[in-house]
Amino acid sequence: MQTQDRLGQLDVKNQKVGYLPKVSLNAAYNYGTGRPQFGDLFTKPWFNSASVGFSIQIPIFDGFSKKFKIIQSENALQKIKQNMNLLENTIDFQVKQGQITLKNAFETLQEQKANMDLAKEVVRVTKIKYEQGVGSNLEVVNAESSYKESQTNYFSTLYNVLIAKVDLDKALGKLYND
Repeated sequence: MQTQDRLGQLDVKNQKVGYLPKVSLNAAYNYGTGRPQFGDLFTKPWFNSASVGFSIQIPIFDGFSKKFKIIQSENALQKIKQNMNLLENTIDFQVKQGQITLKNAFETLQEQKANMDLAKEVVRVTKIKYEQGVGSNLEVVNAESSYKESQTNYFSTLYNVLIAKVDLDKALGKLYND
């Protein structure tokens, strides 16, 4: 985008230079025989000739074509600048969104860890109750099922944290897109 901006600036400058006069200098040097016969090519002397030319072109009126080309180039440059601004805003938005998503994912991970620890404690207490004859086998099975579910939720949230981290790194430009 920066290269396009620089090229756009150069294009505007190039169009504005069209109002300046153009000066040209031409020079030529020739060495030739100037003979009509092919045999004279080697036997007769050759002639030197030189010419110098100088010209000035002063733009007087071009039907406003330069004016409109300058306006068109300036509009294209303005469009490039707006695209750069949009890109910067989009990147900033993606970075902020990635930071918020990562923060929320970490908070959810901590909650899932606490839920998993609580479910593990419930399993431990339920097994003790069952061994003492106070609880039923169904309570132990339900507690273990809840513990497995909390583990699944924890690992799923851990995966979401990793995805959020990758998205943030991508927004920050730390990952390569191949």
